[in-house]
Amino acid sequence: MTLSTTPLASAEITITHMNFGVGPSGRTVVLPSSDGFLLLLYLADTCHSDLWPNRPTSAKRLCRKGSICLISLRNGASIQIHSDFHALAFHMPSRLLDELCLEADELPVADLLTCRAVKDDVVWNLSAALLPILDAPKSVHRALLQQVGLALSAHIAHRYGCLPDGDGVVLSSALRQKRAKDFMVANFERLVGLHDIAAASGIAVKDLTDDFAETGAGALHWLTQYRVGRSKTYLKETGMTLAEVSQRCGFTSAQDFVEEFTEVIGVPPVIWRTRERH
Repeated sequence: MTLSTTPLASAEITITHMNFGVGPSGRTVVLPSSDGFLLLLYLADTCHSDLWPNRPTSAKRLCRKGSICLISLRNGASIQIHSDFHALAFHMPSRLLDELCLEADELPVADLLTCRAVKDDVVWNLSAALLPILDAPKSVHRALLQQVGLALSAHIAHRYGCLPDGDGVVLSSALRQKRAKDFMVANFERLVGLHDIAAASGIAVKDLTDDFAETGAGALHWLTQYRVGRSKTYLKETGMTLAEVSQRCGFTSAQDFVEEFTEVIGVPPVIWRTRERH
């Protein structure tokens, strides 16, 4: 089932509820090139590979339920699906970014970052409001669909938008830090480096480093502290192993997680978990 809505002026978002089985040989999905972006929200665990015209097929990637993929369709895209597929697909035209920035009187967004298998609770929660609409299209409340589409578009532009390079745009240190922190919060579960953070903030790596030096801690140190903070929830409220927590929070290994947690909190995660549960 497919619906569309126009959140602001003329740019239209298309939303498709996809749910199909895949046989032993898999299924290839080819997306034509367009001036826009594809956002996939996985409603069930899905395994697929990226197909490229001039290089080998990528390794199989497991995308967990509730995670998203966000890609540009400038050059089209192709994937090989290896498991049953259940997802919401959003096609967002590039001009929607211009309309959002104009409406909010904010700096223009030049591009969206590519994200793969990234957990995004905001997209998940907004999509929960869309599923009943998609399941009963004849009773669609167009105003509700438009509002959800606007909220989703604004979130994607804010979290994953990249500022233009140069063009005389001057950002305050506070605004650059805010954009960098927003990006790190949205992507704390995956491995990101200074170049990724700087690109999302629309600045050079040196400027990013200088901005965070003013706070007394580097950007990656801030990200580590945030990851440790998020890990406390998993340690306290779930039975996840340290390896599972470390992976969920973007650490390179369980050992790295233990070392960083101990340095920030003062005790190893196992001891902290025991204290909090008694």
